[in-house]
Amino acid sequence: MERARLVRLLPYATAIGVVAASLALFVVFDPQNASEVWSWAVGFVEANWQRALGPGGRVILFTVALIILELFVLNWRNTTVNVVFVQRGWSALSDLGFTVVYFTPLKWISEYTLSFGLAFGIAKLMDALTARLDWVRWELPSDGALQVIAAFSVYYALTTFVAYWHHRLLHWRWFWYLHRYHHSASEFNIFTGFRENPAAGFINVLPALSPLILMKVPTTGLFAAFFIVYQMIASLQHSQLPWSFGWIGRWIIVSPQNHQIHHSVDEEHRDLNFSVCPLWDHLFGTWYAGANRPSGYGIADRAHVERPFTQWVGDIWIFYRDVACSLAGVARSALAHVRPRRSSSQDARDASGSIPAE
Repeated sequence: MERARLVRLLPYATAIGVVAASLALFVVFDPQNASEVWSWAVGFVEANWQRALGPGGRVILFTVALIILELFVLNWRNTTVNVVFVQRGWSALSDLGFTVVYFTPLKWISEYTLSFGLAFGIAKLMDALTARLDWVRWELPSDGALQVIAAFSVYYALTTFVAYWHHRLLHWRWFWYLHRYHHSASEFNIFTGFRENPAAGFINVLPALSPLILMKVPTTGLFAAFFIVYQMIASLQHSQLPWSFGWIGRWIIVSPQNHQIHHSVDEEHRDLNFSVCPLWDHLFGTWYAGANRPSGYGIADRAHVERPFTQWVGDIWIFYRDVACSLAGVARSALAHVRPRRSSSQDARDASGSIPAE
């Protein structure tokens, strides 16, 4: 093992050793209190294990398992453990920071705040429309294994279709400024999947206002299962695992290799492989059929690498500034068309009337 790697691992090994030694001393010299603490911990786990294994908890467990799997499959240099916890580059640390935000209330607080309440308003509008349109919504079948598989397949196809166009919208004009922070990750790792600009929250809930609102998932369990599977795919595709999944990865479920193309810094890979379901990329001409692998990850603008914790704020400013300027231009054009046009004869009369009599 390289000396530099040992030096980087030393703080973690020291912290683990100190904690282990402290626990051992605690058990040896104060067994009664140690037993009480153990009993409390066991009781706490028993009381909260179901909540911990809910949708969010399962995604966390899967992400941890994937990080461990990388250690056995990937070269150490490309593993999330090395990229995030050993090399500790600014890009990777910002990935970790946004991952923590993703699994805490800070996620929706920041989304509601930085979208000036628009994300909250759209979410409430979605709830109101769902209740109002409940009588016309199509409930997916849920009786029997075949029906559940069919319902899941239909739901997967339609949601990935909407998500495909939503993703393409994020790469268009103004919205790119809110999405490029996700693509600016130069140290690609599993946590990159959770790296999102909070101001994009209102765009991320827009798909819920699509025709998908007319579909009703019959049980919360089925919806939770879909959410978990979708998040697992998202975590998997942001790893550097060298898996292609064969024809499944080309048509059904995007593989890590195929999504790595989407995050490539190379120009030939730009704006390709958008969808979680590659079928839509094939149908709409955004599938990459070449053989060249990414030479690196990120975007050309190095500002996001040099100051990742502040640049996303700058992106928010650029987005709102450009939207405001465009809306102001539209308003000026509209006023110019609404304002009554003056005839040339009237202009001539006004001009002569303005000349003082001799």
